[in-house]
Amino acid sequence: CDLGAGLCTSGPSCTGVGADADPDGPDGPEPMAAWKAVDVGGRFVCAISGAGRLYCWGDNGHGQLGGQPSEPVPAPREVQLDGSASGGTLDRWIAVSAGDHYACAIAALPAPAPADQGVLYCWGGNEVAQAGGDAAFTPRPVVPVDPDKTDWRTVAVSTGGTHTCAIDATSTAFCWGDNTVGKVAPLGFAEMVVPYADASAWPDTVAIAGGPRSTCRTRCRKTPSSVMTTAFTA
Repeated sequence: CDLGAGLCTSGPSCTGVGADADPDGPDGPEPMAAWKAVDVGGRFVCAISGAGRLYCWGDNGHGQLGGQPSEPVPAPREVQLDGSASGGTLDRWIAVSAGDHYACAIAALPAPAPADQGVLYCWGGNEVAQAGGDAAFTPRPVVPVDPDKTDWRTVAVSTGGTHTCAIDATSTAFCWGDNTVGKVAPLGFAEMVVPYADASAWPDTVAIAGGPRSTCRTRCRKTPSSVMTTAFTA
């Protein structure tokens, strides 16, 4: 049940993005024949280029493009970790997911660290801690119980909702954010500021997805060798 890095080696072809949707290729400063990954949020888009760089465009009323809130951005703009135009970019992004008005992405560490896991960043709207406890308009690492955690493997932002789930290298699922109907953790917590994980209940997770009022995951059964989908929702 090892899904590997989850990356597309050749990348889906993109025939135009942004305001003018040029059919000869995507807009923006970097000429790219393909994108590694793309996700659509609430009126904005984020994508990882073939060079491993992260771009977002569209609505930016909550800082979901990375940086201070502004008027909509019509063409791909590279996400700045420090919110400035002079630096703070990375070329090691391996996963991205966009929510209602926030986003999260994973950046791999430099070699010789594993290329399929890394540091999880979130930014944008954070009304119910869906982007992490101390998230801001510029991407910041999400801090779980272990502040030095660098083994995140995939992330699923609940599009249309306000909670986030991610999987680490041990195949444990973590969730945080809005918990009004028990989609993040047991009922009794209105919101979870730090990632919540119940290793005994959510082990062996190979995929996870969240919706407005629910979360579902796919777990790997070790005996017999098969995949089972389990939903923890209200």
